[in-house]
Amino acid sequence: MFPVSKHQMRLLLMADGKNNIPDDTYAKYRPFILQLIDKKIILESSEPVESSEDWFVYYSNRFIESVFFSITGCCNARCRHCFMDACDNLLGEANTSDILRLIDEIADCGVQIVDITGGDPLVRKDFWQITEHLQHRGIAIRQLYTNGFLIDQAFIDELIRRNIKPHIIISFDGLGWHDWMRGIPGAENKVLETMRLCIKNGITVSATLCLFKGNIPSLLKTIHCLSDLGVSVLKIGPVSDTELWIKNSCGNQLSQQEFMQTALDLLPVLISDPVPMEITWGGMYELSPNAESCRVLAAEYCDNCGKESGDYYLCEGARASCYITPDLRLLPCMPMTSDENYIQFPTITEAGGFRKCISEGLYATLIEKRVSELFEKNEVCGTCEYRFKCRGGCRASAFLGDDHDYFGTDHRQCFYWKNHYDEKIKAMIETAYSSRNNG
Repeated sequence: MFPVSKHQMRLLLMADGKNNIPDDTYAKYRPFILQLIDKKIILESSEPVESSEDWFVYYSNRFIESVFFSITGCCNARCRHCFMDACDNLLGEANTSDILRLIDEIADCGVQIVDITGGDPLVRKDFWQITEHLQHRGIAIRQLYTNGFLIDQAFIDELIRRNIKPHIIISFDGLGWHDWMRGIPGAENKVLETMRLCIKNGITVSATLCLFKGNIPSLLKTIHCLSDLGVSVLKIGPVSDTELWIKNSCGNQLSQQEFMQTALDLLPVLISDPVPMEITWGGMYELSPNAESCRVLAAEYCDNCGKESGDYYLCEGARASCYITPDLRLLPCMPMTSDENYIQFPTITEAGGFRKCISEGLYATLIEKRVSELFEKNEVCGTCEYRFKCRGGCRASAFLGDDHDYFGTDHRQCFYWKNHYDEKIKAMIETAYSSRNNG
């Protein structure tokens, strides 16, 4: 992907092999033009050149970088916290012809990347038919989210034969706890075996870990286990308070303070005894492999604001990437499926197709919302002294909160800023690196 501004796009349209670029325009956009030449997007010539009529494709819709697609709502695990209650196939799955037709619509809008998830996508009997059609339409499968139960050497051989090279992301909820969380005896051993097999075959593997009270004592051991296997990235996050998790947590729910305090307690240990694996801790910090550096995520987001303004979009991520549910509705993001109010989003067919969905309708309306509108509609956010740092936090967290409102309050971000965790993390990082360098 090579994003360009409106004026840069006008310049690109001139580069058709027939038009001369005026000297003043060339001077003004010289760095941009040289960048295009270097990337072989355009060629420099002093004479007119023959060019194909279809040297570029113009899409009459807003730009979408990637689609996060739940191709099924069914799963072969019985997880205690699932957003969509996939063990009971609550959201079902679309038939093959509807999926293939939607892939065509996505391709016709210029989308070149799809991340596949479920439920568990590998339970679909037409999985290979779907992936082949994505390939046929020039759409890359960037990431494949799975519980790992159905991956074996035969599956990997099929990926290799088709030249599909996704980054495989597998959930792992801690040594001694994965079976309990996923509801299947033997799940832990199977998942570790799957990770080992994928990495042996040259496939990049990341892991996601849901933190709760039970798996905290074994967390460091889990981190070292995954790192020793060759897992490239571990993302640690809190368990979302879905109805399923509240019902099945058995006292393992973490408060916001417990989650953030665990992050603080573990940070100096991860810096002093690093692993060759990137570790991201739920919107708080990100450690590079071997802890060569550490980014404070929320503070960095705030620092990039540049000034106090309500003109920022409420969610930049949902503008670049959208989520398609198993019943083919277009949402800003996946967590919103855990609230029954998600059905206020029409199916893509009901809304007139994918192109219309990403350009108008409920999804398109929400992703255009600005921070200023949140401040107007939400008094808690609008009067908060940290409002220009937080900028409303995560809209999915607000949607899943007590108000079930896209303009509700993200209480996790409230807790983060009001208790100065940005400052606490920065101080902890400085102390830990100083100790490491002087030790």
